[in-house]
Amino acid sequence: MLYYYSRKFVRCLWIASSPPVRSDASADVTTPHMLAATSALSLAVAALSRPGVALQRTLSLSFAAHQEWLDATRLIADVLPAFPSAVAHLETGGEEKMGVALLDPRLLSFGSVNAIAPGASTQRRLALALERGELLLPADVCVLVVRQDNLKSTTTCELSLEVELASELALSAGALSAHSQRARAAIHACLAESGLAPDEIALLEAIDQLGGRSPAKNVYEAFVRADPPPLERPKKTRGRAGAVPRATRNSGDANGLVATAEDRDGAERLHVESGQALMARAQRAAHHVIHLLKAERVASAVWFRNTDVVERPSGIDGSNDVRVPVTLILDNVRSAYNVGSIFRTADTACLAEVVTCGFTPHPPHPKLEKTGFGAITAVPSRHFGSTLAALAVLRSEGIEHIAAMETTERSENYVAANYPSKGVALILGNEEVGVDTSVLEQCDDIIEIPTLGTKNSLNVASAASVVVFEVLRQWGHLHR
Repeated sequence: MLYYYSRKFVRCLWIASSPPVRSDASADVTTPHMLAATSALSLAVAALSRPGVALQRTLSLSFAAHQEWLDATRLIADVLPAFPSAVAHLETGGEEKMGVALLDPRLLSFGSVNAIAPGASTQRRLALALERGELLLPADVCVLVVRQDNLKSTTTCELSLEVELASELALSAGALSAHSQRARAAIHACLAESGLAPDEIALLEAIDQLGGRSPAKNVYEAFVRADPPPLERPKKTRGRAGAVPRATRNSGDANGLVATAEDRDGAERLHVESGQALMARAQRAAHHVIHLLKAERVASAVWFRNTDVVERPSGIDGSNDVRVPVTLILDNVRSAYNVGSIFRTADTACLAEVVTCGFTPHPPHPKLEKTGFGAITAVPSRHFGSTLAALAVLRSEGIEHIAAMETTERSENYVAANYPSKGVALILGNEEVGVDTSVLEQCDDIIEIPTLGTKNSLNVASAASVVVFEVLRQWGHLHR
């Protein structure tokens, strides 16, 4: 016990002896809104009554008239000592109603803070993850102090800064609580980068009154509450003199974990996840949460129409013939993902058939489903060993006009080409070598999509969509 408090006393002495904040701290800030910010007014060493608290400071910021927000990121960063791993807690004070929030200032070009980020002016507390004295924030996210009212007058705001060391939290309360606090701060920063407002982030943490839990909330809580990846201990290797080298205090492992504290006997090493690894995981989790929240918003928007129909319409033009007389012929297309995308285009256009030839992947095939999104079974298809054999069969079945999509000196612009309404077959070739020359000789027409850049052609799946819907436009099927 004496050892533990002696360490605390030495740390406090070191903090108390640190140089005070410069009186011109705000002058170095490049953001225009920081020109009115002043330096820290007071410095106080944290009391030992709360384990892990290593630093307390009060920062003062001045707002000019009609100034809605200030960027306090640089002001906060300038007063942070180089703690190895910590969590900073910010809280607004004073008589004026102020809020503190994470936000990309570029978004404010679309409107006021309260319009772009509801809840920013009423959020009084904010947590930030730190490592080696640096704020763990995405590049474009800033700490903004926002005024709630009285925008016409000048005013000041007191911002309380309190730093808790993750290593001391690990010693006193267990590594899980320290990791959870850092994880929570990290994912909040990444959610703010994606444009999520403070009110929306607060909903992820709100207690469910009705017992319902959204998928986005489940992902959020799983990330915050998960244990850090286990620390991989380095293998003991003997040096030249036969001694076993001891791992350095801040050495990282394969999982991006950094050792931060030892108990009194030095027998057990506690650790926290490195800032780089934590932010990478937080970014992935935040993207997952944002995607799920967007799906929830789309599902609740009655005017949004992005779901597939259960049954196919009786006819694209009101007749009994359900399908458009267009056949796509794939001449040795290699990529299963391109083929799956072409099947999806064929389904959206209600085409008659997709014919695969040669080594073109064809149903049943697991990779086709990934880009086909269920369209593989919705479109009739058949496979031939060679493209010429497929052309012979299609000719015998009554298809009179066959056009190859290829860039040649004989090619015609696809918009100017004529597509007989009785039926047409379009041939798409291999991604590298295109349509085989022997197949081109058996075609009635060769069409191409003009390109304006350095590439000679579009991706084969993209080209299929362009030409197919040009055929539908010429036939009048899109005017409904």
